[in-house]
Amino acid sequence: MTPSYMNLKNPKYVEIDGIYFSGLIVVDYLREYDDLIFKNIIDNNENIDISIFFEKQDKYKVIKDLTYNIGSTKIDIEKIGEMRADSEIAAFSLNDAKYIRKEMQINNEEMYFIYTYIMAHDVDKKKLEIKINKIEGMLKSNGIIPRKGMFRQELIFKSMLPFMKNYSGISESARRNILTNSIGTTFPFISSSMKDKEGILLGTNLQNNSLIFLNKFNRKKYKNSNMCVFGASGSGKSYFTKLMILRENIFGKKQYVIDPDREYGNIAKALDGSIIKIGPGSKSYINVFDIRKESLEENQSGFLQTKISKLMGFFKLIIENMSDKEKFLLEEKIIQMYQNFGINFDDSSLYENGKFKTSKEMPVFEDLYNLLEGELKNKIYPFVKGSLKFFNERTNINLEKDFIVGDVYELGEENLKYGMFIFTELFWDKIKQNRKENKIIYLDEIWKLIGVTSNKEVAGFIYKIFKTIRKYGGSATAISQDVSDLFSLQEGAFGKSILNNSEFKVFFNMEEENLKVLEENIDISQEERMKIKGLSKGRAVFFINKIHVEAEINSSEYENQIIIDA
Repeated sequence: MTPSYMNLKNPKYVEIDGIYFSGLIVVDYLREYDDLIFKNIIDNNENIDISIFFEKQDKYKVIKDLTYNIGSTKIDIEKIGEMRADSEIAAFSLNDAKYIRKEMQINNEEMYFIYTYIMAHDVDKKKLEIKINKIEGMLKSNGIIPRKGMFRQELIFKSMLPFMKNYSGISESARRNILTNSIGTTFPFISSSMKDKEGILLGTNLQNNSLIFLNKFNRKKYKNSNMCVFGASGSGKSYFTKLMILRENIFGKKQYVIDPDREYGNIAKALDGSIIKIGPGSKSYINVFDIRKESLEENQSGFLQTKISKLMGFFKLIIENMSDKEKFLLEEKIIQMYQNFGINFDDSSLYENGKFKTSKEMPVFEDLYNLLEGELKNKIYPFVKGSLKFFNERTNINLEKDFIVGDVYELGEENLKYGMFIFTELFWDKIKQNRKENKIIYLDEIWKLIGVTSNKEVAGFIYKIFKTIRKYGGSATAISQDVSDLFSLQEGAFGKSILNNSEFKVFFNMEEENLKVLEENIDISQEERMKIKGLSKGRAVFFINKIHVEAEINSSEYENQIIIDA
């Protein structure tokens, strides 16, 4: 778009449509750098433009000129004699020339001319002057010598345009030598960025003020779509999770949440989802003995074997330290219970008139209770006639919504693990229904399923989800504030496996105890450790592949209202 006017009368700036532009010409650098040359000004939040030109030189001519220069400089040093200051300057020039010639002849380096121009802009002339002086000071602090482009502002401005033209009126001042190996230190994009097509907005990169867009389902870029979200209570991890849910919904993702703290109700209402509550005061029921058609894929077999394996893990949550005798007896009675309903190890027994059996045709807790005797019978009494008898019901819920919340809040701390297991199995079957659909399961307070209060069968089932969910088009998200508990079962084997099978890791502020555990299980630098420990609410460190970025989580007023109400 062509500007309506340009004012070129002032030697300090160019004015274009009410915006003032002022530029600097870099005229010299330090002899050596061990870091990126422009790091400090790019890390700064000022709006600046940088234009860098490189001109490759004729290698044969450069070596010839260097050889002549080396000979001339040696003669000059001999003539200088006692004039020590001049002698040192000449010696530096001689050593530089020898070094460049050696690099070009032995290490196959090339010689380039480098030209650098930097321009800032503002709608206020005084603010622009302050800004350009600030940039000039920052450059000097890094050993870069700039010069204000007095009477040459138009040429500097034109060098910023995408014409790849280096103008002679400024190039003579800016020209300096550089070898191929040193070009990397001039690279201007020094901050990690995360911008995926069709990604959701997660926050602002605090290093360079860029926006972070993440598409977890980009199969070409990421190994899997799993995520771990860890942080202390009140650090912002739940807010971040709810924000992700709202934004993934825009892209049509099916999402399932296990909610131990009753935090996601309003999100479900806002997204026209379902809230399924399990507890004494609820009329929603899920039968743990249901065998669902989607629990196996079309080319797989073994419905009953698969179900028994999951049930044994569930019963080990109820009967801690189960003996081998109890295990064998329980499995025998479970098999007998299903046989009483016409279900056996032949998969065809689950079909009747060509249709898969419904929940009404499945056994419930009481059917197993009536087959048991002694201590085993006593231990499942609460699930049949006691305080947990709401588990002794057939499934009566609608699972067709795109967003479903499994609310286990009413179960209380001691019984929470039973509801979490049942919902995990239910949602896992939903995940496997259609490989072409992207689906996400959120496991809040996951440590209750893979920590010390669980067992290896249940933890193994959760690990299987994280390991295989990718092939079903799915993503698993582990959320926890108690990282130490997450690594408490079997010396942290399951916690570490889930962490390693999560491509995306988001760490909010964490307590010292949890940070120590994290350090033992993930490659984290001391600087990153201190960052995580000092994070304020609503800020997190993202680990995605080898990119580590500190970010601030942003939301709109509309999103914020939904999340706060939740």
